Amino acid sequence: MLFDILKILFKYNTENTTESINSEIFLCLKEISSFLKRKGINNYLQEYEVKLSNGAKIKRANLLAYDRKTKGPFILFQGHIDTIPALHHSVKINSKIVQGRGAVDMKGSLTGMIDAFVSLHKNRGALKYSPALLITGDEEANSFVGIKNFLEQNKDFPILFSICGEPSNFEVHTLLRGVMGYVLEKKGKEGHSAYPAGKLLIEEMIPVLNSVNDFLKESRKIKDKDFGHTIGALTTIISGTKDNQLPGSFRASFNLRTVKSKKAYDKIFKRTIVPKLDKSIKLKSFGFNPLMVKIPEELKIAIKNSFAEVGINYRESSAIFFTEASLMNNKGIPAFVCGPGNPRLAHVASDKEVIKIKDIEKYSKLLKTTVININKAI
Repeated sequence: MLFDILKILFKYNTENTTESINSEIFLCLKEISSFLKRKGINNYLQEYEVKLSNGAKIKRANLLAYDRKTKGPFILFQGHIDTIPALHHSVKINSKIVQGRGAVDMKGSLTGMIDAFVSLHKNRGALKYSPALLITGDEEANSFVGIKNFLEQNKDFPILFSICGEPSNFEVHTLLRGVMGYVLEKKGKEGHSAYPAGKLLIEEMIPVLNSVNDFLKESRKIKDKDFGHTIGALTTIISGTKDNQLPGSFRASFNLRTVKSKKAYDKIFKRTIVPKLDKSIKLKSFGFNPLMVKIPEELKIAIKNSFAEVGINYRESSAIFFTEASLMNNKGIPAFVCGPGNPRLAHVASDKEVIKIKDIEKYSKLLKTTVININKAI
C-alpha cells in the first residue's frame, strides 16, 4: 500500500506560491480522497477559496478523514500536501528512497500517516481514541490559510492531541519557535533606463534594504536558554525584468524564526526600519509567538514506550522552523512535531531532497504503535 500512496502523491506537482494558480493541489487531494473511499473510509474535502497576490481566486480544500460513528476525542495525524517550487520536477521512487520535490517536506510523512491511518481504521471499533487524518491545502504559501480554515470550520471537532508530521529526524519538537514575516512593496514609474526621470525606484529602496539588514543582524542576537537563537533572512527581492528598463514595482520579503515574544523584535523594527519608511512604501506583516507544548505525563509515557518498541530513541527538542502545529496550539489543541526525514533537506534543490523508504515505513509503524499504546494507557 505504501507505494500506491507514493504514486498518488507524486503524480501531481503541488508546488504553491502566492502568485501561482495551481489546480493540481486540489486534484491531488481529490485522488487521495478517492483512494480512501476505495478502502471503505469516509472522508471530506472541506473547500475554501484563496485569493492570490495578483487578485485571482482559486479553489482549494483540506481533507479530513475520521469515523463519524466515533465520538472522539481523536488522535490527529496532520500534514500539508503543498510544496515549495522546484526548477525540475523529476521524481525517483524505488525500494530504498524517494527523491524529488516534496519527498521530505512532506509527502514522505504523509505517506506514513495515510498508511497508518488506513491500517488503524480497520480496527477502529476497539479504540476509544481512534485516529483522524487531516491534510491541508496551503502551508507553503498564502499565510497558512489551510489550517486556519480547518480550525474555523471545525471548532467543535474533539482532538486529544495532534502529531504534525513535518520532518524532524524523528525528534519530538515540543519547543516551537515563533515566526515574524514582512513584505515591503513600492510602486515606481516604468521607462527606458536611458531616460531616467525623477526618483529611481531600486536606488531609492537601497537605504530601506540596509535598514532590513540592520534589523536582521540585531534580531539574530536574541537568544533563549530553551528555544536557542533567533534565525532571520532576507528571502526575496523582486523588481524589474529587463536590463534597459526602469521597473514599475519593487517587492522584498524577510522573516524571523523567533525565540522571544513579538515585543522584543518590534522594538528593533521601530528603531532600524521604521525611520526609513514613508507613505509610498506598503508594509505587510504577521507574527506568532514561540510556545512550549506540554504533553501530559500519561501520554508521554505511552509515546516513549512506542518509540522504544519501534527502535527509535525518544528525544524532545526545539523546532528550527515554524509549522501548523503552532496555530493548533494557539487554539488550545495540543500539537507537537514529529516526522521522518532530515529537515535540512526540506527546501534544497529537488534532486537533493531525499527520504528513505525504511524511515517512512518506520514512521507508519510508530504512529500505529502510539495510537494503540495510548488506548491501553488511558
